[in-house]
Amino acid sequence: MEKEALTRQQNKQEPSPSFEDLSPGLLEKISSLEKFPFADEESEELFEHWKSRKQDILDVMDFYSQWGEQFKGKQYLDFDEALELIKRFKALEETMQQIASGKWRSVDLETLKELLVMMQHNHLRFLCRFRMSFQSKASSSLERRALT
Repeated sequence: MEKEALTRQQNKQEPSPSFEDLSPGLLEKISSLEKFPFADEESEELFEHWKSRKQDILDVMDFYSQWGEQFKGKQYLDFDEALELIKRFKALEETMQQIASGKWRSVDLETLKELLVMMQHNHLRFLCRFRMSFQSKASSSLERRALT
């Protein structure tokens, strides 16, 4: 909207609404600008791009509301990276459902391979934690025996 405002100012046109003046919520902002007469061509193209991605926006918002608290890493994803993660997550979920229901012919082999690698990784993490816990308990036990 900044570039649009600058173009309108240079052309001595009525100012565009600021982002804060639009309805709250991203999809509401997009809807409120659907009939807006853009003066800046680049701004209009950018708006049309995001307007065409409404379903992607909904998918990200839905996923985030359901799973957002599970992701606590320090690396932030941009919109397209988040969308790719969601698609992979959904494919993995679908593969697990196909396996659970015995629909083996429907299973995508690449997704199954990815699922198996993830499961192997989770099992290795579990074994490492178990080993560390066991070693910690064993060393505590040895220390107590040495003191008595």
